[in-house]
Amino acid sequence: MKEKIVIVHCASTGVNYIDDIISRGYEPVIVKVDYAGTEEEKALTASQDKADAKRFKNIKVIQYDPDYQVILKQVRELSPKLILAGSEFGVELALHLSNDLGLPSNPEKVLRAMTHKDAMHEALKRYGIRYIRGQVVSTVDEAIEFYETLGSERVVVKRTRGFGTQGVLFCDNREEFISTINKELSQQSTMDSEPIDVMVQERIEGNEYIVNTVTCQGEHYLTSMWKYHKVLLSNGTNAYSSMENITHMEIGYTGMVNYAFEVLNAIGIECGPVHAEFMIDEKGPVLIEINCRPMGGAFDRKFLEKLYGHHETDVILDSFLNPDAFRKVRRKIYEPIRKGCLKIFIFKEDMRADSAPVVSLCQRLKSYHSSIFDRVGRDPVMKKTNNLETNGGYVYLVHDDERVLDRDKDLLHRLEMDFPKLLFQDATEINEVKDVNKDIAAIINSRPCRGNTLIVSDMEDACHLSETLYATVVSPNEILEAYDSYEQVILDISKKESFMDLEILFRQIMEAISRIRPSGRVLIPESTYLHMPYGSSGMEALLTVAGLRIEVPDSSTDRVLVGKV
Repeated sequence: MKEKIVIVHCASTGVNYIDDIISRGYEPVIVKVDYAGTEEEKALTASQDKADAKRFKNIKVIQYDPDYQVILKQVRELSPKLILAGSEFGVELALHLSNDLGLPSNPEKVLRAMTHKDAMHEALKRYGIRYIRGQVVSTVDEAIEFYETLGSERVVVKRTRGFGTQGVLFCDNREEFISTINKELSQQSTMDSEPIDVMVQERIEGNEYIVNTVTCQGEHYLTSMWKYHKVLLSNGTNAYSSMENITHMEIGYTGMVNYAFEVLNAIGIECGPVHAEFMIDEKGPVLIEINCRPMGGAFDRKFLEKLYGHHETDVILDSFLNPDAFRKVRRKIYEPIRKGCLKIFIFKEDMRADSAPVVSLCQRLKSYHSSIFDRVGRDPVMKKTNNLETNGGYVYLVHDDERVLDRDKDLLHRLEMDFPKLLFQDATEINEVKDVNKDIAAIINSRPCRGNTLIVSDMEDACHLSETLYATVVSPNEILEAYDSYEQVILDISKKESFMDLEILFRQIMEAISRIRPSGRVLIPESTYLHMPYGSSGMEALLTVAGLRIEVPDSSTDRVLVGKV
């Protein structure tokens, strides 16, 4: 019988533990946990757990029980080799189980500093390194009294526990602070389970970073570093837009890594992973918070291996299962292989999303690796982004040439800000277009078209064009059957029905474009692009994603949009 390795709450990047454990000849077992939060947060967590459960159908699962002794008994009967936290929610239970069963773990005495944001900074203060001033408050009067001592109007209100950025609120002045603290304290008192403490902190302004480490028998090792990029939305949200891995050391990074190791010593970390978030301002680095588990972001192992030559959960298992070999291997210089980026999509406002054309678009990018848009189809209305969890989805980008990756990332940001309806479609909103004169023969004859031509048309009588223009004519559904090399493609798609599902239509258009020879062109009549969200600008955005160069219009009155390969 195979030895067991237990994962407490297996989610996000922690899901990679499953295959890593199996590949080593062990059997994974999952323990479920409960989560104390608002009803909205519980619903979000439940839907994520439901999606993850599909991956675990052949894995033994121990259900959560409010009686810790019941869980302990079930886990003890497994005689596990190791117990790991698969997410932030699993840290506390994993530590208790490990200590009670005599398995490798951090000591119970450091648990609060590992999991509570107020205790983290108290530990840093005692250790004598930089920390963020803050105080847990239970009343509005107490909060205001501490607020006055900070000497700045700009503060942060946050919960002492929580995942991602949920419950993290930025206040720019006293009035906003009082309103926020009133709302947050009121909300905490309505939770079904024990409320999570609320704290007020001084606000640090600077760039935000991630430092991921693994500690093995008291020695700390750097596994990866990342930098966040944010954008300030009109609704006041400072939204996460992307995160990129740090490929080389820049000014200030050495100090951040050294400080990160000091933080681990201050907290009392003796083994296992730490995902730590830092801010660097004019005073240098300072801890925002740590989480003693694999980083979030739902990174698949193949993506991480392209960047670093290893992936995080694999490294964590090595540190526990073979410490001597781990220490020898991990002494190598931090030297990522290539640049990678997680693009985090933002909703500026509530949106209905019946389909996700964004998938078809992203797959055309040179740096595209994979994507996750699990909220589409699950939530009838996509709520505007107000924290890291209410994002529109993830796209993972990687490329040997950083300039290519940066162009793709910037293009996606332009689309989400200026053309969101190209990315997420509300099928009830399709442009009503009055009859526009179109003459495909005139379009071809008025331009220097040569060689063979593919006409993609959704009109029933379009077949006659094949004989009069000596062109191949196919419907959008027949593009895959067409020849794979044309000098020009004409998109004669003008029925409203053809635009009911942009996800399908964009795939068809991209397939048609892929049949154009180098230096060939795609011609798009006004009768086609006016149906698009944002009209001609929307179609130009589509051509840009496809890598085409948009030609300057001529003086003709037919208003044909032309893109060149």
